Amino acid sequence: MEDHRLENLYDAKVSALDTLDGRSCWILDHTTKKEEIAYFSRKIWVDKDRFIMLKENRYAKSAKLLKTTKIRDVEKIDRRWVAKSVLFKDVLKQGEETEFILDSIQFDVPIPDFLFSKAALRK
Repeated sequence: MEDHRLENLYDAKVSALDTLDGRSCWILDHTTKKEEIAYFSRKIWVDKDRFIMLKENRYAKSAKLLKTTKIRDVEKIDRRWVAKSVLFKDVLKQGEETEFILDSIQFDVPIPDFLFSKAALRK
């Protein structure tokens, strides 16, 4: 997991149009701006209508595929498209994959200020 915004780490361009799972997508090619970044390049499929990532491939400098991410289920919740099921795969490890499943989510929920105190954050 990276803490920085992709726009600060990579140069990006729309390289092609594609169809993925019946959805029209842009393919965005990302190439690193900095040598110390874990993945030299990324290829991301973005749904043209819903503006949500549907797939991502991460590559080494040698262009070898290292990791994949596949959004398997998308749902509209409170006017936002949300990935409900995401499959992460390390292609260098046989059979290794992790599935993230979102059971529930709430947006724009008021959060009391006291939860952001130093004492609350230490817990």
